[in-house]
Amino acid sequence: MPAPVRTAAAKEKAKWGTEASCEKITDNGAVFYEVKITAESGKMREIVFRPDGQVAEFEEESQLAGIPSAARAAIEKAVASGELLKVDVIHRGRALLYEGEYRQAGTKKKVIVDGAGNLSK
Repeated sequence: MPAPVRTAAAKEKAKWGTEASCEKITDNGAVFYEVKITAESGKMREIVFRPDGQVAEFEEESQLAGIPSAARAAIEKAVASGELLKVDVIHRGRALLYEGEYRQAGTKKKVIVDGAGNLSK
């Protein structure tokens, strides 16, 4: 992990949690570092850093009932007969997205929607 990412991640860990792990990820050829921080409450916060230490996006665990109704309905529709595992709120720039992680027929899947329930990438 580059020094700027290590420094930024250490600051986030000090603010939010007790445990942290880091994984190097690649998206369309761009390199990022995903740091997962577990808070004392047990909730997870995932922060994606650029190599220069700037935050590209971050996710926070939420409850299905705590997200907009259109997003909730879209996630419930995608999950259908599967098992909802968790819901995250994604902060990507100025956009707020909602991710439902679920298991269906033994396979772990994700659906990401905006506040209006439209599918997102």
